Amino acid sequence: MAGRLRAKQIPTLRPGRHGDGGTLFLVVEPSARSRHWVQRLTVNGKRRDLGLGGYPYVGLAEARAAAFALQAAEWRIPEERMKGGCEHRVPLSAAAMDTLERARKLHSPAGWCFPTPTRASKQMHATSLAHVVRTIYEGRCTVHGFRSSFRDWASEQTSVPHAVAEAALAHQVGSDVERSYARSDLFDKRRGLMDRWAEFVTSPMS
Repeated sequence: MAGRLRAKQIPTLRPGRHGDGGTLFLVVEPSARSRHWVQRLTVNGKRRDLGLGGYPYVGLAEARAAAFALQAAEWRIPEERMKGGCEHRVPLSAAAMDTLERARKLHSPAGWCFPTPTRASKQMHATSLAHVVRTIYEGRCTVHGFRSSFRDWASEQTSVPHAVAEAALAHQVGSDVERSYARSDLFDKRRGLMDRWAEFVTSPMS
């Protein structure tokens, strides 16, 4: 593809927006000290730039992989970050994509999607969400409760097969023999399920 960036040239690029030959861009701020990746997408008919992380925290190869995934409206969690040791793909609903777009307004110079509120150049701490949930609900709820709520909703409010709901939570289903034959991650069916979940959680309470 013409106009692709080269890893060696990235540190020397001047301020501006530099394309990688597609929807991926490296943005170099006027000071030339801050560089971050953005992906230009069209969501619900609107053109949006979604942050993919700052350079060199996110290298060229990683940015390309992330851009490819976002183009397909999916989030890929690498195997080294999964308990089961297998990559997990998460279908992103329109509401999820909109959340990523709104988070971009946090203006993290390092390109983090969710930076710490007091220092945008730093990544939000892993316990921050748990702290917020405990504070709002006075210790009655946990972050893991979101997963539990989703699972209960899927069982009670939808007719999706058990395997689809479990796959949405990256749970393994069945024996080793069964899993050796059932190799699909049911991604397309999970996309429909996540769209319905997004509609449910964003609808006004009656």
